Amino acid sequence: MVQLTEEMVRKTGTNVDLSEIVNFNCWGMELTDLSVLEKLDKVEVLSLSINNVKTLKFFRHNTKLRELYLRRNEVPDLSELGYLAKLVDLKVLWLSHNPVAAKPEYRATVLRMLPNLAKLDDKDVTAEEVEQAKTGGLEVMAKDDEDEDEGTADATEEAGKEDDAGGAGDDAGDDAGRASLTAIKALLPLLSPDQLAEVGAAVALQ
Repeated sequence: MVQLTEEMVRKTGTNVDLSEIVNFNCWGMELTDLSVLEKLDKVEVLSLSINNVKTLKFFRHNTKLRELYLRRNEVPDLSELGYLAKLVDLKVLWLSHNPVAAKPEYRATVLRMLPNLAKLDDKDVTAEEVEQAKTGGLEVMAKDDEDEDEGTADATEEAGKEDDAGGAGDDAGDDAGRASLTAIKALLPLLSPDQLAEVGAAVALQ
């Protein structure tokens, strides 16, 4: 893993304070982890081509982004576009030479998710394309909402498993108790009065 650090951002950025950087360029560094980007609150242009980025989640908090250049990275599939759902000011997006760009529904799905784009890769976006993308593109859920739903579903499922496990334990305990009671009842006729008294005293002590 090659991580983009605050030090790297400060060296190549135009401002020492990360929260004030508007334009940042770091290409050809084999970067895989861009978590530090969430500290670039005001960034409008990001150029991160020719790296090894495999997810778009690193950009979901950069809501002021207007241009994002990610040519020749490793973004795998269309579901990753969900991380860009809140980037309503994004006008230019380059994802060419990523695996996702080879998908048949790529362009239409991007434009359905991001209808405000003016340029996708090396082609300008037309109003006609955007209109066609409403039906021709795949519907991709915003990732933050999806993650929250999945977390809730997982929690519910785990709670159900715990309830089932608890229920199974209770049932096992009930079965064992019934078996013991049956055995005791079967022995009672065989015991002498003194033995019955001993059994009664032992039960009273439990």
